[in-house]
Parts: sequence; C-alpha cells; structure tokens
Amino acid sequence: MWTHSLSKLFFILGLMAVLPGLALLPGAAWAALEIDITKGNVDPLPVAIPDFHGAEPAALDQGKRMAAVITANLNRSGLFRALDPKSFIQTSESLQTRPRFADWRVLNAQALVSGKVGVESEIPRTDEHVWLAPREVDSARVQTSGEQPQTEQYLFYRGVAQLRSPIRVVTEDNGKRLDLWNQPQPGTKGEQPINDLWLADIRPDGKVAFRTIDSVVIESASAKALTRTAGSFEEGEYDTANLAQLRTSMHEAIMSAGLFEDEATAMLNTWELSYFKSAGMRLFFILPDAWTDYQLPLKISEPADITRVMIGRVELITQQQHELLSAIAAGPASTPSWLTERLDKVPPELRTSLWQDLQTGARKLSTLEDFEVPADYKAYINLGRFRDAIVLSGARDNGALAQFAKNYRIALN
Repeated sequence: MWTHSLSKLFFILGLMAVLPGLALLPGAAWAALEIDITKGNVDPLPVAIPDFHGAEPAALDQGKRMAAVITANLNRSGLFRALDPKSFIQTSESLQTRPRFADWRVLNAQALVSGKVGVESEIPRTDEHVWLAPREVDSARVQTSGEQPQTEQYLFYRGVAQLRSPIRVVTEDNGKRLDLWNQPQPGTKGEQPINDLWLADIRPDGKVAFRTIDSVVIESASAKALTRTAGSFEEGEYDTANLAQLRTSMHEAIMSAGLFEDEATAMLNTWELSYFKSAGMRLFFILPDAWTDYQLPLKISEPADITRVMIGRVELITQQQHELLSAIAAGPASTPSWLTERLDKVPPELRTSLWQDLQTGARKLSTLEDFEVPADYKAYINLGRFRDAIVLSGARDNGALAQFAKNYRIALN
C-alpha cells in the first residue's frame, strides 16, 4: 500500500513565541501578553480511498473489503473523513499506472490511499542448484500478471549471442606466459578500467592456485597489450585451502562493485560448478559498467537506482589439455558404434538418462561392462567440463578433430 500526499498537513497544537531583544517602537507602551491554550482544533482530513485493484475476481473482492476496513478505521479516528467513492473520477485500475492528481484535487482530497491485491503463486519447485542458489537473498519476490501468474525470487534472462570479451588471453612460450590484450568494443566509448582480475588453476583433486592481476584499462578504439603474467603456478602454490581464499577475494570485490553481501554470496554460489568445482585454468574479472550497459541494456518503467555486477570468465587451455587434444588430433577419429551397441542393451526407458549421465560425468565409463573405450574418446572425457568448446576450437584447423566432432555430434548449444 502506498500513500500520496496532495498537500502539506500541519497539526498546530500550540504556539508561543518569545523574541529576545525585541525593539519597541518609540512611545509604545509595555504590556504583558498572556495566551491560554485549552485544546487543539483539528478538522478531519478529506482522504480518498478507492478499492484496491486486483487482476483476478477473488483479488478484486479482497481489495474492496480491504478498502472498506481502512475507510472505517480512519473515519472512527476522527482525524480523517473518507470521501464518497461514487465521486471518484480515476479508476483504481488506471491508478496503478500513475495517479492523476488533478482528478483528486478537484474533489478536495488532501490524501490518497491506493493499493493492489494479488494472489501470490508458489515458487516453482526444483532440485537444480543453479535455480536454488539465487533465491538465498533478502529481496521481494517477482510475480507476473495474468490468470496463471509465475513467481520467482529473482529475474533471470538468458539468450544466445556471440559477444566479444573485452580481454583476449594469448598463450606464449609454450604456456609459460600469458599476455592479456584489449579487444576493441564497437559501441562503447572512452577508456574503461578493470580493477579486479584473478587467474586461477583448479585441479581435479580440489587443490587450487590463484593470483590477482594488476588492474588494466581497456578502450574501444584499438587492440593493445594490457599486461602479462606467468602462465603456470609453482607446485607449492597449490592447496585446497586456496579455494576459500579465492572466493573471499572475489566476494569482497563484488560487494565493492555494488552488490549486497547476500547477493554477492548468491552470485558465487549460483555459478560455483563452473567457477570453482570444474577443473581447469580460468581468468576472472569484473566487467566495466559501460560494457554491461551496452551489451545488456536494461530499462525500468519507473525511476530506480540500478546496480549490476557482471563477472567475465575466460577459459584457458592448460598444457595437459593441449596434450589430450593432440592425442585426439592425431586420428583416426573413432565412431560412437562402440557406445551405441552397448546402449542398445539398455532398456529404452533408461537409455536417455544413461547417455546424459555419461556426458555430464555423473556416471563413469568404467562402470559399464563388456566394451572397450577408444583412446580418443577417453582423451575427450578427460578434457573436462568444457571439452566441447576445446575440441571445436581446434576442429577448424585439424581434420581429425573435425571428424571426431562430427562423429559424436559435438556442437556448442
């Protein structure tokens, strides 16, 4: 419920003014002034209370009853006088868009009480972590309108696009050095600082090594070298405790960029599988606001303060992954007949789920009996969670990789 005040209201209970050093006009007689205050005089304030709006019949009925209760309570207080609803010019439905104050002033309404009643639908039930983690924030729920409204704790939008990362990472000297380059961003203007960058290497055994990288400044005009860093870590830099330190460092930077503490936590928890639980080397950085505003423009119908924090992630191919990719590229490419023949022995109702489990790694190939896995497919599985992107990155220049991708129907979704 919200209230619009059409004029300032002052309740004056008493007044006594004493002006020290008051200069009297020449010849004026001095006289004592006495003021007796016995009681206040307050006229009831004219207030308009239209029925609360609702999109469904049940909500409309509830809205009428709520307005009636508020009207009765205010009238009984003696401080307010509810105006006759029959005199209202603006409807409660149009009031939800924007009050037409002139329509209420003509009725001598000094205040306007309006509200909206809705039936909150249940948040969809799910076991998926990527949908549950964003709900762990102290925010109001969002609900769509219509006969079958949908409710969620957040707005989630997704789409398919090819966006150029503002930072390109080039591996030099057989992976011993990484050069960070600026990639021109058409549509953005001027220089944009990127103050928070992390290079992290996460191993399958959970050990992590990471370092922060000095801030860089990207620009829209031309490609240029930004900075360089070592492309590997010393063995003594790997430790399972480093994961918590990496998360803490990123959490603090996200909060400094504008998110609340629970929002920063939810953001990292939402993407923890790809950020922290998937083996590989990756570069993280917080994108400049100008890049976000240009690539993902957002408009709100009502005036609002908008804070958005975007994390960029560049997946790097490690030396071990290069070796695995070379094993596949050596050819000849196997065909999936070894797997399809084995899957044919599985009941049809279980076949799809088994294939998905094998693809995601939820079930290991070693758990299946009576068949031998080709060497190139073993190498493919060991490439990690982003194996498809790695294979496709090399398939443009290698016939065996291209044939392998074709045989196993590898494509970026």
